[in-house]
Amino acid sequence: MQFPLQTIDQLKPLVQGFRKRAGLTQAAMAEKLGITQQSYAQMESNLGSTSVERLYTIMRLLDVQLSFLPSDGEVATKPSKANKIKSAMTGPQEVKQSDKTKW
Repeated sequence: MQFPLQTIDQLKPLVQGFRKRAGLTQAAMAEKLGITQQSYAQMESNLGSTSVERLYTIMRLLDVQLSFLPSDGEVATKPSKANKIKSAMTGPQEVKQSDKTKW
């Protein structure tokens, strides 16, 4: 099931719901993060001021996958800049003989 996020205020109930679904208390989450329960409670109540790195860590601990989609919900079908970057990051590809430079 997908949970679209339209505003920062929606983060709190989403994270609380995922935490409870995982059967974790605030104290258990705090322990996993290496902080106090009070610090986690403050963070959970104001997730908009939490760093992206910390939010990603929380989501990973809750086994929640973050996805980014265009606001119209459609998945791009033609090559985009992001796809080109992904292709560039896949590693070395076969080089055709005609592309090789002879030294």
